Amino acid sequence: MTRPLQTAATTLKHFPELDGLRGIAILFVISYHYLGYTRFFKWGWTGVDLFFVLSGFLITGKLIQSIGEKDYFLNFYRNRVLRIFPVYYLAIILFYLSIQFLSSPDSLVKLGYYLTHWKGFVFFVQNWTFILYGRPQEKYLEHFWSLAAEEQIYLVWPFVVLWLYPRKKLLPVLVILIFTVPALRTIYYSLYPGNNEAAYYASRADAFSLGALILMLQKQNGHLLKKLTDTLLYVSLVSVGAGIVLFSSFSPFSPFFVTVGYTLSAIFFACLLQKCLQPGGLFSALCRSAVLRYCGKISFGLYIIHWPVHMILGTRISKWAFAHLSENYPFDSFLSLFICLVISFSVSIVSYRYFESYFLGLKKKRQPSAVVAN
Repeated sequence: MTRPLQTAATTLKHFPELDGLRGIAILFVISYHYLGYTRFFKWGWTGVDLFFVLSGFLITGKLIQSIGEKDYFLNFYRNRVLRIFPVYYLAIILFYLSIQFLSSPDSLVKLGYYLTHWKGFVFFVQNWTFILYGRPQEKYLEHFWSLAAEEQIYLVWPFVVLWLYPRKKLLPVLVILIFTVPALRTIYYSLYPGNNEAAYYASRADAFSLGALILMLQKQNGHLLKKLTDTLLYVSLVSVGAGIVLFSSFSPFSPFFVTVGYTLSAIFFACLLQKCLQPGGLFSALCRSAVLRYCGKISFGLYIIHWPVHMILGTRISKWAFAHLSENYPFDSFLSLFICLVISFSVSIVSYRYFESYFLGLKKKRQPSAVVAN
């Protein structure tokens, strides 16, 4: 017996499929960082866009359900702080302590970017630091840009929802944002074609809005949404594929992606999210798998730790294995990959069970959404 599709804005039930979808997103990102040098995994960076779509869906659902409650703003920001700040700032503190006490003089020169621009990482504006001053030479914390971009959306989104939703203007504003953001990227690219990285790091408000739009359409016109999903799923997939072929590049900084490609990828992921919540389908069943759901639960810590582990240990393990165990190139690379994955997952599991869970337990017990998530 299948359960009917429920809207996230009208029920308090938790959807385990969304944990699985989040698990897919983090595996995409890890595959890119660990195996992005191979052609098959060059697309893994798009997992970031899936995270933004999920956030738009989840956060908007929570806010809509909270309208009219006491301490609407306080509860939202408190819960976001408890979810993000402990792990994030622990990682930042450990990183800067390592720079001060464990780095060699040569390493300090390469890490000078982090010492000069420490405020960007402390105050969640490192994506704009990258735009203004370029990326750091050592990439240890480069992936934190997406956390900054998301936090910047969180600062304003409760006000947007509280103002627009009761006036029935949220849905048209979401549509406007989805078209406006890629238009602005395209204009920027036409004016500054050599600065493609700025478009990548600036914002993913279009992806966030697409997630929120799925939520709104579920609530207001679920039948129309179901009809549109299949069409848009294939149209967006074909469009992204055509853009990659046309520009002969999987790079997130290619002209295709820095103009309309991010939005088209986000449309594809928004359709996947809708598919995920349609009971009885193969994709929904996949997202309910225990492995993907658990990856989704530990995804925040895993996102934080997996890239520094690879940066610090990956090359060292590979060189050691090549020198001491085998001079076979694939063997040392696979051993390095395996050990880094084991360490990343182990640290994330321990963090979730014994550190993050404490702070998550402090969040308000009554979660205002069917799609509440850690």
